[in-house]
Amino acid sequence: MTVALFQIVHEKDKERVSFENYENTIAWAGKIDPDIYDPVWTGEVKDPNEAGEVFADLEELYYILNAGDKPEGYRGRSMSVSDVVVAGDKAYFTDSIGFREIAPEGFIEKVPAAVDRCTV
Repeated sequence: MTVALFQIVHEKDKERVSFENYENTIAWAGKIDPDIYDPVWTGEVKDPNEAGEVFADLEELYYILNAGDKPEGYRGRSMSVSDVVVAGDKAYFTDSIGFREIAPEGFIEKVPAAVDRCTV
């Protein structure tokens, strides 16, 4: 499955929601705004399990993107709260604990067509 990681561009973050959890982001900004995010990495991860559960893969991705050796082509900081992962046709907000599915509109359209890819 192809995934893309998005991180907030600090210069675009007028509501100062970078590194904030979902509840604070909604309270302060009213929404998860794709316009303040840029893609920092796109890669391949293992397919979800039989039940279609993607969260186990997201947890693995979180671990990998916080380990010392980042995948080839990775150009962001360590994955953290407020980052967004696009997996297939779904988007997930990285919350304080775990991930929260959010509307993918605005993120899917920004997934780079040609970037370095890596298998995790």
